Amino acid sequence: MKTLAALLLVARCAFGQIAGTVRDSVSKLPVAGVKISLPKQTVESGNLGEFVLGGVPPGKYVVRYSKQGYDNGSTAVEVKTGDERLALEIKPWAEMEGLILDEDGKPLEGVFVDVGGFRDTTNKEGRYHAKQISGGQYTLAFRLPYELRRKTAVRDEKRGETFGYANTLYYPGVADRNLAGSVAIAPGAHMSNFDIRLRRARLVEMKGKVVDALAETEVELDSGGGRPDETYGKRKLDEHGGFRFDLLEPGAYRLVVHRNRAGDALPYIQTVHLGQAGVQDLEVELPAFARIEGVVRTVPPDVKWEGTVSVQLGRWGDNTEVRVGPEGRFAWNAVPPGDWNLMVDANLVHRADDPRRRLYVVGSPRGLLQVRESGNPPPEIKLTDETGRISGTVEEQNVVTVAQVDAAFPFGRLAFPQADGSFAIDVPPGQYRVMIAGGKECSKVAEKVTVEVGITVRVHLKGCGAQ
Repeated sequence: MKTLAALLLVARCAFGQIAGTVRDSVSKLPVAGVKISLPKQTVESGNLGEFVLGGVPPGKYVVRYSKQGYDNGSTAVEVKTGDERLALEIKPWAEMEGLILDEDGKPLEGVFVDVGGFRDTTNKEGRYHAKQISGGQYTLAFRLPYELRRKTAVRDEKRGETFGYANTLYYPGVADRNLAGSVAIAPGAHMSNFDIRLRRARLVEMKGKVVDALAETEVELDSGGGRPDETYGKRKLDEHGGFRFDLLEPGAYRLVVHRNRAGDALPYIQTVHLGQAGVQDLEVELPAFARIEGVVRTVPPDVKWEGTVSVQLGRWGDNTEVRVGPEGRFAWNAVPPGDWNLMVDANLVHRADDPRRRLYVVGSPRGLLQVRESGNPPPEIKLTDETGRISGTVEEQNVVTVAQVDAAFPFGRLAFPQADGSFAIDVPPGQYRVMIAGGKECSKVAEKVTVEVGITVRVHLKGCGAQ
């Protein structure tokens, strides 16, 4: 018979521990007070940067570490019986400060400065100070509010031209983001005296009218850059149906017309191209709005279901939603002609005879609905409980995207990994592209799989930088 001491020794040997040190990635000095975490345990590093996570069952884990003034970090580790040693480095935040000056070298107050998402606003001296910046390559953006742009605009009466600052400028002072330069900011750097002088450019106006407009009709501009302010903002028509936008950069805009009639959830959208002379006599004639009727069906068709399907139709921030019950029919009464994004949410739908068996949208839950004045076939949404499964592991703790290969929208479903990097998601049969959420580097290591009913397909996703 084993003694109590022997049993305790066996129990101790069934666990491992994670030990190591944390150092500043720039100075290489140890960092105290860093929180190092597993899903059920958190410790802080000591004065010499040392830490120990004890009593860890064998398995794969993601160790996370964080401290104010530094980027959060994580690393994957496999624990066996015994010690696992980690040498962690934590990256300190950087700072950037300087002046924003006008074309004449005078300070500009109230300019919003954006350094890759780290923001500040210039004071009376034109000074900004962006803090908590992670090291990396950044595009610097400077947004000027409408009132500041109006005050600093210069009118050449002889030539009938207006010169001023664009709504948003990019380093080193260009209005086109594609022409912007990037700035390399090292972890822990303090970049001072990073001054920017902005340049005026020609600005134009758009004037026009909405033909036979309702009294409550409003218009706004969408520049495609997500930069709402008074330059583009919603405004009412005058008594003759007229409207005016000024201080615009030449280029393409979407004119958004809201009829504001009862039942009109979606606006009419028309693309307008502004040249160097602007537009002075634009006439907008609203087409007939269509009634769109659709249906929700099940595969196979004899499956009865309960719950609510949410179907949204929208574009560029304007959306309308209908909720569909087991009767399966839905409609929108007034949809302007154009291409609209169709989004379906069936997360609360299940079989009527078995609430544990949920139904899924066949194909991508997002698609494109083309509405035409000449007539529109009814959109059909299919639901099924016949699924396979995609499961696997990821080397980076990030959301996994699962997209049907022939889907109109690439990112239809999301899977959220567990602490050990494992994930699983049930999907209808078809071909799918599985990748870590991210940009082009992540797409290079995507996996393509074919899912069949009742079959589990396993994948392993490498880090986005892997080759």
